[in-house]
Amino acid sequence: MDGKRGLIKSAQRHAKFARELLVSAPNVWLEAVIENIDFAASIVRADLDSARLHGLRAYDLAQCSGMASTCCACLCNLGNLYQAAGDSDRAIDYLERALAAFPSRGENIHVSLESLARVRLLQNRADECWQLLERIDAS
Repeated sequence: MDGKRGLIKSAQRHAKFARELLVSAPNVWLEAVIENIDFAASIVRADLDSARLHGLRAYDLAQCSGMASTCCACLCNLGNLYQAAGDSDRAIDYLERALAAFPSRGENIHVSLESLARVRLLQNRADECWQLLERIDAS
């Protein structure tokens, strides 16, 4: 919750504490969530090398856990990472995979659509950007 509110240092502190708890009670899904928190924090800090490592680990763990919502969040964050790194093609690939992972409505789909719209806008593809934003409005 702190990470979603922009309180990155607090989110990282909680993630560190949670990681310590997992030593005595392993849980793949919670480990994926913790990695995704560290992943998002690395993106915000513009530490793209660390972000890539956390992101790929978070996604692998999310797949192992079988939690679709965590997989989608990781895919969306990977899209955001590659958008921040200036790799629009890879960003689009991950964001479209996130959309395919969650074909229904909800917050995750809106985040993926908004992120994809941002990439399309950066590519000067305003019509496609507008269509993606209209999909959010329609839902």
